[in-house]
Amino acid sequence: MKTFLSIAATAAFAAIQLSGATADTAGTRVTVQIAGEAYEGQPEFEVRFGGQVIGRGELTAGIDTVSEGRLFFSPDPDKYLETFEFMVSDKDFQRNAALTVHLMNDRFKEEAWGRDRNIFIRSITVNGKKVFSRNLQLETDAKPEKVDYQAGLLPVYRQNQRAVAQPPAGGWPSPDGRTSRLTVQPHIPAAGG
Repeated sequence: MKTFLSIAATAAFAAIQLSGATADTAGTRVTVQIAGEAYEGQPEFEVRFGGQVIGRGELTAGIDTVSEGRLFFSPDPDKYLETFEFMVSDKDFQRNAALTVHLMNDRFKEEAWGRDRNIFIRSITVNGKKVFSRNLQLETDAKPEKVDYQAGLLPVYRQNQRAVAQPPAGGWPSPDGRTSRLTVQPHIPAAGG
């Protein structure tokens, strides 16, 4: 797993280290499980929380579309999955904000089966709340688009597309695991009366 800190979180993380707290208690943890197709370089992506960039990553194990073919024709697409982790400071945590993943360096050449650079999202996790690809939305130019999920992955083929994870009811869990959803205790009358 690769761990990245947003610029704001880097300073917060340094302060937490000085205070003696552990990284496990430092802010919000965002994890992206992602695969890629490589062509003339590996895919790069950007993660945004409420529109604010919280981190960037570059895959290292994307399938080479020139020598190995396309991801969905691979007998084992899961072997190309990578996990990236980003830390977000408490002040940048937005309980009801969408989290988006963007392809940053699309490349394509129409040739035979196609030479292509893409990303494929398996899941996005915020403070332990995992959203699988089937519950993500693909948007093109900020408009929802129907997509064929293949091998349990949401494809992002172009730079004007993004994978969107909407917050669950009650919002994303806070780093301490609490949500804003209230649980109402039912009134139960006493026996005999």
